[in-house]
Amino acid sequence: MRILALALVLAGCTVFFAAASLRAGDEQEPKPKPSPEEALALLKAGNLRFAEGQEIHPHVTAQRLQQAASEEQGDHAYATVLTCSDSRVPVELIFDTGIMDLFVVRVAGNVCGTDEIGSVEYGLVHVRTPVVVILGHTQCGAVTAMVRSHRGDHQELEANIPALLNGIAPAVARVLHAAGDEALSEEHLVDASVRENVGQAMYDLFLVSPTAREAVKSGKAKVVGAVYDIGTGRVEWMSRAVTKEALARAAADPDRVTERMAERHALALTGLWEIQDSDLPDVKIRVAKKAVLFDCDEPMLRVLWRGVIARLAGDRLELMNLAGRNAVEISEDGRTLTWPGGVVWKKQ
Repeated sequence: MRILALALVLAGCTVFFAAASLRAGDEQEPKPKPSPEEALALLKAGNLRFAEGQEIHPHVTAQRLQQAASEEQGDHAYATVLTCSDSRVPVELIFDTGIMDLFVVRVAGNVCGTDEIGSVEYGLVHVRTPVVVILGHTQCGAVTAMVRSHRGDHQELEANIPALLNGIAPAVARVLHAAGDEALSEEHLVDASVRENVGQAMYDLFLVSPTAREAVKSGKAKVVGAVYDIGTGRVEWMSRAVTKEALARAAADPDRVTERMAERHALALTGLWEIQDSDLPDVKIRVAKKAVLFDCDEPMLRVLWRGVIARLAGDRLELMNLAGRNAVEISEDGRTLTWPGGVVWKKQ
């Protein structure tokens, strides 16, 4: 019973805890960055050098490594690039850049889900990049799989891949709808869907991120779309009308997110934790986004966190659930939890 009671309350730990400030107040002022137009020009010039075999391979020296170990990336990186995980798209190479030049986010199909959008926001605000590039590429495997699925070729996929492909589905559906009864080749449909998917990723970003919307509207940053040709090495830059259309559509959507900041700059308490109390049996918990898993002498218990409410009160996380109000003290580094009575949980 004691373990179960702990499970019900500690389930609230999946919500959030306060994080330390990313930049100390007594540090020097950040270095100036290129303007959005200047940063975009650097990317275009770098890709031209790459495509023509005239690379200069900047910022890959031992001196640059020393800088990386002692300086902030936010004082150097000038672009955030969201692109596909495909091994044929070596981002730093195709823009002829080096260490601390680009803040890169990679995911199959260059979709914009929660993790990717959070990464883009980090690039915009904390790395201070004046440009965000949503970069698709020719012959994209994820887009091809979705095109085939829409045309009735249902493939056997591993358990977590369909959720990934769902982000591409709206783009492919629009392309097929526009094609109508016209007999188009798979190559043509994939090519069109790759471009449409870049616009879809932009829309998904703007829909969920007030930070991105405000950055573009204020002129502090640009979000641009592009497609990389894996055969020629050239990046085709999409019309800015694509960005404007995605931004306007997201801004008019009643389901758009309007709160820019998370509560108290919170970070999720996920991961594997181990109890450090001799009065209780050897117990380990795995805290996931929607459940707490207890591994002990008894059979595995899975406790959902539905109905659990948590709020931060100073350095304590107050939890409210069926067991009543309890508190957990969280260490500054976020690696230990102290339960009333001295029970300590330590993150492995």
